[in-house]
Amino acid sequence: MRIVVARLLAALIAGSVAGLTGCASEPPRATDPTSATETASATETASATETTSATSTGTVAGVSDAGLRQLAPDAAGRARAIWGSGPSAADFPVRLAADRAAFAKAIGEDTVAVPAAATPSGIVVNGPEFSRLTATGQEVVLAHEALHLAVRRDPEVPGDGHRIPMWLSEGLAEHTGWTAAGHRTGAPTPLEAVPELLIAREAGSAPRTVPTNADFAHADASGSATDRAVAYQASHVAVDTLLRDHGRAAVIAVAKDTARGTPVDIALRRHTGSGLADLNERYRTALRARGDQL
Repeated sequence: MRIVVARLLAALIAGSVAGLTGCASEPPRATDPTSATETASATETASATETTSATSTGTVAGVSDAGLRQLAPDAAGRARAIWGSGPSAADFPVRLAADRAAFAKAIGEDTVAVPAAATPSGIVVNGPEFSRLTATGQEVVLAHEALHLAVRRDPEVPGDGHRIPMWLSEGLAEHTGWTAAGHRTGAPTPLEAVPELLIAREAGSAPRTVPTNADFAHADASGSATDRAVAYQASHVAVDTLLRDHGRAAVIAVAKDTARGTPVDIALRRHTGSGLADLNERYRTALRARGDQL
């Protein structure tokens, strides 16, 4: 076990895996649909490629409007491919915030050290944080947030999707992000996609079930980036398992059912033939399999 953990830690320190590419990219999300993030004004979260930078170059810490525009078409396309609808490449609103204060103001949250966030009117990129990501990390984050934007803009999803369980929402977003990155670098290895979760597994502290909304809230309250990463990565494994076993259409149908208020166990049984207890067992099996690949 010590050897495995040492390898994981070494990869994390080298910056080659998700823990340093911003996989847990969405800020704490309130369960109240009228939360500040979801009701941020259209003025504050204005149209594509607007920048809050005081400079005229549209560049913040090496991140530029032009660079974001280059990444946007693929991110938008990946989100549409997963969700089935969403903004087109020509209508993919991205705003570049010059610093954390501008980012916090734009998303309606206090200072949040994440690289980007989806709001009702577009994606806000936190320039200083986004600039710390690898090229792969930037692709992951934009596609992740593009999925959230697609959900919020879907007329079939009431309330911006706030009733979708966070493990399902974030798992779909993580899957979308890593699919975007995988087209260039190949399918991500477990070491790349879920490193903190695998470390937790080796330590005996990995979640034994898909994370609940309360688990996400606890991770947010703890202020621990590792706790947040584990919750996101466990969700990623659970959703990947559902997609592998039942396909995209069934998983999206589950998400849309829960968005309309259907309990997730009922939605799972309706569209996949088995409930949450069965998914928890398959999640544990999938996590063991990922650990065995190391």
